[in-house]
Amino acid sequence: MSEYKPSLEEFLKDVETHTVEVLLDQGFYRHLRCRRAENPIWLHWFDIVTAPDLLLIRGDMGSVSFSRIEDMFKFFSSDPAKINPHYWAEKIQALARQSSSGAMVWDGDVFKQALVDSLQDYGVVGEHRKEIEDKLESEIEWRDDESYVRRQVDQFEHDGFCFVDTHEISGEVYLSCYIWLIRAICWSIGQYEQRKKSSAAAAAAEVVHG
Repeated sequence: MSEYKPSLEEFLKDVETHTVEVLLDQGFYRHLRCRRAENPIWLHWFDIVTAPDLLLIRGDMGSVSFSRIEDMFKFFSSDPAKINPHYWAEKIQALARQSSSGAMVWDGDVFKQALVDSLQDYGVVGEHRKEIEDKLESEIEWRDDESYVRRQVDQFEHDGFCFVDTHEISGEVYLSCYIWLIRAICWSIGQYEQRKKSSAAAAAAEVVHG
């Protein structure tokens, strides 16, 4: 999946006026509070809390906790453009609004497009393909109910053609709140690291000029 939603541009717009307050910074134990300057309580607020082998983000967009290595800031990127939703989802301990597969949710439109794309694997082309696509559009109810849609597809037939092994075709997409939250983790780590570098540079300058 080359493009995740929300996009980087959408996320950065959400946090463009956020400030980061470091409430705790003791080794692996950290607490960052991220808020909009003009609305510090509600819109798109989030906290990042870490302990050995644990990172929790909670806030307006939901909550998710991860566990993988002792310093969880080193597990994630510090750039919200460089996210790894699949691998990071494997390390989820708990996720608000949990779907059957954790960070993903069924989407009927996504399944329909994947099904249409699979026609190429069957060697279906030209007018025959168009007929099948038209019949899929008119006869299948593309709702966000995986079992219901798959039952219809299993019974689908047109001019001798039917689908086989459709269980291998996925109709899942990452939850938008999950993508937002992992971008927020990376963004906050970047902000934290930049603050640490600035503080270290200021301290070194003070020593030189002191």
